[in-house]
Amino acid sequence: MVDMVKKVNKKSEFLDLGETVLAASAVGEVGQFQKVLAAGNGVLARADAHRNADRAPALAAGTLSASWPALKAGILAVTDQRLILFEQSKLHFGPTGVAGSWPRQQIAGVTVAEGKASTLVNIQFSDGSTAQMESIVTAKPELLAAAFVG
Repeated sequence: MVDMVKKVNKKSEFLDLGETVLAASAVGEVGQFQKVLAAGNGVLARADAHRNADRAPALAAGTLSASWPALKAGILAVTDQRLILFEQSKLHFGPTGVAGSWPRQQIAGVTVAEGKASTLVNIQFSDGSTAQMESIVTAKPELLAAAFVG
């Protein structure tokens, strides 16, 4: 799997001076990876992809999660200062811009719920709201949660 920390560090113009990237993983909207897998796997797999997409929490207006951008694909990174969601190049898979960033004080935690092929990445904000993305298991999204705690 592509080393996303290395990809983010190569685009240092998106980082603050002295900021250290602790972990990064490729992410997509909930159901995105299941849809890709379902493309060649028939009706039941497509139904499963739609069911997974319905599991994503609604982003309530007026909450910190409402600032979460809608991206089909991106890179989620945990640094020593903040959580950053990058737009991702489809050509070289590196970051092309910052879609959103939140100081660590606004993030209560990052947890993962691993499935067989994909993992749900839950971002809990300090106001109790939640945003959710999906990552493939091989992108090691569990490192995001570990880096946030560490």
